[in-house]
This record gives sequence, structure tokens and C-alpha cells, in this order.
Amino acid sequence: MVKEQYSSLAWQRGVMLPWMYETYPTIGDFYEPPTIVITGTSIQDRNHSKPFHHYNDIFNYSRQQRILLEGPPGYGKSVFTHKIAYDWSSGNLSQFDFVFLLKLRDIHAKHTIPIAIVRQFSLSDENISPKIIKQILLSKQYKTLLVLDGLDEIVIDNYKYIKKFVEGRTRLPVWLILSTRPHEMREDVSMTFH
Repeated sequence: MVKEQYSSLAWQRGVMLPWMYETYPTIGDFYEPPTIVITGTSIQDRNHSKPFHHYNDIFNYSRQQRILLEGPPGYGKSVFTHKIAYDWSSGNLSQFDFVFLLKLRDIHAKHTIPIAIVRQFSLSDENISPKIIKQILLSKQYKTLLVLDGLDEIVIDNYKYIKKFVEGRTRLPVWLILSTRPHEMREDVSMTFH
């Protein structure tokens, strides 16, 4: 169910003229890879940044399973998160059994991570409960990638339900990628990412 949703990620901006394409292009048809540089949280680590040729390399480099994706508006953070989900659905991120891309602006009051996954993917229609999602997250020892897109877009009142997880105080055995605008990043959250 989740893979099917990701495999059909189509170009969602601009005008698609019906006579231009037999089918709408997917994100894989137009995606331009970014330059990726990993920096640490300390000043010494930031002086020793490492560029990557393919984003999949970050999963081999990172000592922690928590990756912060920062960039100004319009730099492609959300497109990048969609590309990760699309690639997984296409079989290009085989190290992960599950990839869940959550748009933080769509998280509502009292949504924990498992509840948000069920709601954003309409999994309740498939009789998949938040309890089942939590079991998946706990049992798939680092074989699950959770991508949280847009920390700067979450409503502050709703943030408190995922705050402990984002800040690293509640650990789930998953890889985490969190995207945000740099000026929106709180110091206590920033220091928990590498």
C-alpha cells in the first residue's frame, strides 16, 4: 500500500499539458541530484565536511541514524524527501524494509508517529492500526527509514506530541531524516543530529 503511493509520485508543480506526455512523469523523470555535504554538530566537525556523490552514501557514513536536512526555501528539501520515497518504492533503497514519509504540516493534535503514519497513508482502511505500526517500528531494527518533512511547517501545539522523538529523547530503532529551514531549527533539536 505504501509503496504503491510512492511509486506514483508525479510532478505536482506547474502545468502538465496532456499532449506532452502519454503518462504523467514521475519524480524519477525530472529529479536533479543535489550536492550533499555532511557536517557535524560541533565547530570542529563542520570544518571537516564530506561531500557525497549519491545520497544513498549518507546511510553508510553517518555514525548515528539521525540525519538533519537543512536548506533555505526552494532548495528542494521536500522534493529530495519525495525522491527517497520514490526510490524505495522502485527497489533502490533495499536496505530498508519500510520507508515512511510524513509531512509534518499534516500532523494534527495528539498525533504520535504511529498515528500520523496510519492517518497520512489511510492505513485504517486496510485495518492497520497505530499499534501495528508501532510494532513494525520497534521490531525492524534500523530497517525502517522515517522521513519527517518540514519541521518549520508543523503547528507548534501539535509539535509536543512528536517532540521527544524529534529531540532524540524517545528512541525508536529507525533511521530518521528530518528536513527544515535553517532559521527554524531549534538549538536543542539541532544538537541531536549529525
